[in-house]
Amino acid sequence: MLESGPKKGWITGTEILNLAEDDKSRFLWEPFIPKVGMVALAGASDCGKSTLVRQLAISIATKQKTFLGSPLNVNHGRACYIATEDEQYGTKPVLQKQLKGFGFDALDTLHFDFESENFYKDVETFLSEFRVDLIVIDAWLDIFQGNPNDAAAVRSELKPWFRLAKKHECCFLLLHHNVKNSENSDPNKNKLNGSQALEAKLRCIFELRMAANAPSDERHLTIIKGNYLPPEQKNKPWILKLDSESMLFTKIGESTRLDGVAKRKGYDRDLWLARYKEVAKDGLSIKSVVGILDEKFPDEEVPKMTWFKENKVAMDGRSNGIENDRPTALASLDSLVDPTIEENPLRC
Repeated sequence: MLESGPKKGWITGTEILNLAEDDKSRFLWEPFIPKVGMVALAGASDCGKSTLVRQLAISIATKQKTFLGSPLNVNHGRACYIATEDEQYGTKPVLQKQLKGFGFDALDTLHFDFESENFYKDVETFLSEFRVDLIVIDAWLDIFQGNPNDAAAVRSELKPWFRLAKKHECCFLLLHHNVKNSENSDPNKNKLNGSQALEAKLRCIFELRMAANAPSDERHLTIIKGNYLPPEQKNKPWILKLDSESMLFTKIGESTRLDGVAKRKGYDRDLWLARYKEVAKDGLSIKSVVGILDEKFPDEEVPKMTWFKENKVAMDGRSNGIENDRPTALASLDSLVDPTIEENPLRC
């Protein structure tokens, strides 16, 4: 015989419809980061991910009203930062700069954990004593136990963290890396390192990258996944500027398209193939030849190895008048490029 009444955890559709529609009750950083759940910031190494997220944590711990120009709805004014790739003495000078930029010289509501045998247990114990808005895990793969390409292992690892978020009504922000050379293509959630199960579990994913053809202090922040966002708010990079003195980012504009990709140059093919032939010697690899060209033409942008591979047909002597008795460096291309494939057109 079935038990009467709903089981624990069940809620009716009517009760859902009667929930108060208040974005401030749903979002920590409106309308991107929910107050309860898991999100991520991805990107290549050394692009400023930790600096940006530490700024967000400080903003929460000091109860700021906005972050990068968008509303910040702080409940408790406390944040935690798990830092597996840093240590306390290395963090000190950057933290000092950032706090000074905020007008503080101390902060007791931002907590760091640099080394632990069990980060999950540490967080669980901390949350049993303090109410927290945000917990940063930098970097996620350092605390992950298992194969990141195994979907079942990823889901199994994320479940207890998500339960913690729901139980203590807080949000986890995971710092993660993209696959190798992902910055050479448009921002994409499928470029996250590891199984698709990670991307599927996260409610919002940001990507930070160096801005192509822009000053070195500019970055592009792109929302590549947002379960609560309309399509028009995704995949449009924010242009951020990093102040080297305060180590704080400010939003200076937005782009209407994915323009963070370093576009391939339109090289003079005949010129560079002729120069390649001049310096190529028997036994030299393509990498070595490109290195020689870099030294010989320091004031010019030398094509990369991929460019020369794509122009294999011309280098083989079937065009541009290059002889067939090419050096070993050119001959080695036979194993890298299928000769039946047509020559790739240059993209500017």
